[in-house]
Amino acid sequence: MRRAVTGFVAMGAATLFAQIVGFFILAVIARRLGPDGLGSYSFALNLVGYFAIPANFGITALATRDLARDPDRVKPLLGEVMAIQGALSLLPYLALVALAPLIAADEASEAILPIVGLAFLIETASLGFVLFGFQRFAAMAAARVAGALTFAVLVLVFVDAGDTVPLAWIHLAGVAATSVITAIVVLRLSGRPRLEARPRDMVRRFRAGVPLGVSAVMISVYYTVDSVLLGYIKGTEEVGQFAVAYRIPLAILAFAALWGSVLFPHFSALAERSRVEVREQIGYFASLALTLSLPLLVGAMIVGDQLIPGLFGDVYERASTPFVILMAAAALVPFSINWGTAAIALGDEKHQAIAVTLGAVLNLVANLIVIPPYGMTGAAVTTVAAEVVVFAYLIERVRRLVGHPPLDLSRIGRAAAATAVMALVLVLLVPDAWTAGTKVAIGALVFAACAAPLRVVEPAEIRKLWTRAA
Repeated sequence: MRRAVTGFVAMGAATLFAQIVGFFILAVIARRLGPDGLGSYSFALNLVGYFAIPANFGITALATRDLARDPDRVKPLLGEVMAIQGALSLLPYLALVALAPLIAADEASEAILPIVGLAFLIETASLGFVLFGFQRFAAMAAARVAGALTFAVLVLVFVDAGDTVPLAWIHLAGVAATSVITAIVVLRLSGRPRLEARPRDMVRRFRAGVPLGVSAVMISVYYTVDSVLLGYIKGTEEVGQFAVAYRIPLAILAFAALWGSVLFPHFSALAERSRVEVREQIGYFASLALTLSLPLLVGAMIVGDQLIPGLFGDVYERASTPFVILMAAAALVPFSINWGTAAIALGDEKHQAIAVTLGAVLNLVANLIVIPPYGMTGAAVTTVAAEVVVFAYLIERVRRLVGHPPLDLSRIGRAAAATAVMALVLVLLVPDAWTAGTKVAIGALVFAACAAPLRVVEPAEIRKLWTRAA
């Protein structure tokens, strides 16, 4: 457990730094490019994600699990993965370049699609899955910080009003900085990979990764299809508004995904020894997640109408309502991801794929119905519905595999009490005229002041997590 916790601390610090920098830089981009320019860029990023799927069709997730269980296989495994990804990345990129005039939402997104598409070619060479398999999270954290800093500095220097092309190249430079550092560290750890992978082994590995690949496809669908459809149905200005509304929820989702990445090799190794411990730790970590999700959601409901225009400008005021709705989905994911990660670690990737497929289909169909009349607010509601469907399915699957994970209801109740006090202070005692930033700071202080005497998380518990042997 120690590696999982310390790994999350290292990656969490890097992610927190990147998110803080990202908030500042997004505010700069949003104000310099406006909703239309930001929308074209966001639309292109989301659309490129679909072309990047074949290059990582569950292959790296499967490789991470294999390395966590048998680190000595790194050289032949690395050769297999590199060969498969190389074969599966070039053709989709060429297809993207050829189809850009047909699939772009406007001229700006058409111009930058081939540029941002180069990012997934670069990412296939990063070999980051090896660091996750070896649980070398500090190196990955440093690489991500370097990428975030590269992106931020170049945005401040080169992004001007009305031109999205420099931003596309800057995005590529940030990805390249992270990927180069990661690849260098991996090659120093593993040595030169064996590139004599046999076609039979490559086919076998690809087939084994298909369920995880289907999951990746469906996750991409229900996290990005709303932005893509908004671009086609409502235009890039609506996409820009939605991108701003999604920024804080995506930051929370990034931490949740980070926790899942750190927890995955830990659960994979633990599943070989004791499924009972897997069940206990799902409940433990899920209970801890709720202590953060509750105040985040309630706080967003109270200050959301002020926070978005305060951060990004009055032109983005329409994004406030979708922001509050999306925070409901974001608050659920840190809790639910413990079930999803455990299901894959336990070898139940087939049903993980079914779960996210249900969510993706619901999101796609619902968006086609609600976006024309309700725009980005309807898209935000469908995101919440998709998360609930996926989580409900995973709860049942994990119950069949390991039984019901025991939640700490006492801890959750204490967190709810601290959240209630925070809400009362913000609604009854803090003047409406105060800024959203001031209200967020007060809410955080009040929650912390209540959580400490209520022992939502005990100091001894933190010390135990930190020092407990793997």
